[in-house]
Amino acid sequence: MLFCYNFMLFRSEILLLGNNPRLAMEDLKEVMKEEPNSIPGYCIMAKSMFMIADFEKSLSLWHKARKLRERSPEVNDAIETICQTILSSLEGCFSSKDTREIIEVRVSV
Repeated sequence: MLFCYNFMLFRSEILLLGNNPRLAMEDLKEVMKEEPNSIPGYCIMAKSMFMIADFEKSLSLWHKARKLRERSPEVNDAIETICQTILSSLEGCFSSKDTREIIEVRVSV
């Protein structure tokens, strides 16, 4: 079973690198069934969600990975990047100065 788990994890990472995030997530479903606390699984799934522009889900998955491994620089950097991406995408939606300040406060918390 360990071989299958590692193979599926590796294949999902290759699919992600090949710009196929939806196919990568299909493999990850099997990985996460077998190993629900797989940090590499959460990271690859979070990257996949980011690639398909589901930033909220991606951020949620990165936070789950951080709960499992608090001091991972990859996880902390990814969370910072996604927060900046979300903030940048929201800035264009609202023109009021006080609305931008509310967004900045909520994203930085």
